[in-house]
This record gives sequence, structure tokens and C-alpha cells, in this order.
Amino acid sequence: MNCSGKTSLLFHYAYNYAAAHEEAVYFVAQRHKLQNQLPLPPLNMTQDAEVLKRIKMKYLRPFSAPC
Repeated sequence: MNCSGKTSLLFHYAYNYAAAHEEAVYFVAQRHKLQNQLPLPPLNMTQDAEVLKRIKMKYLRPFSAPC
């Protein structure tokens, strides 16, 4: 099933917040969604490894819900 890109949008927001505030950000997602397809990187932006390190991944248990 093709979803609307909400996970990528939220990842972009987490990245931008971590870059602007230089503090840790928690990114919450369902593990199986990230294993199937990683969030798309921001367009026209070089990702900084230090910013990516500040994004802390937290996973929810799967549940039945639409995308």
C-alpha cells in the first residue's frame, strides 16, 4: 500500500528542528514502516551527520490503522 509520505514529512521536520536548535529530537514511528521504506531525504539539502545523530528513533508497536 502506498502511503502519503507523512513519515518523510515528520522526519524532515525532526531534521530541521535538530539543525536549528542543536538539541536532541525524538522521532516516533512504527518500526515495520521504516524497515520497508526509509523516509525520503530532504530535497536539495545535504544531510549533516551531526544533525542526524541528534535524531533519536523511538518505535511504536504495530497496530491496525490506515496509512
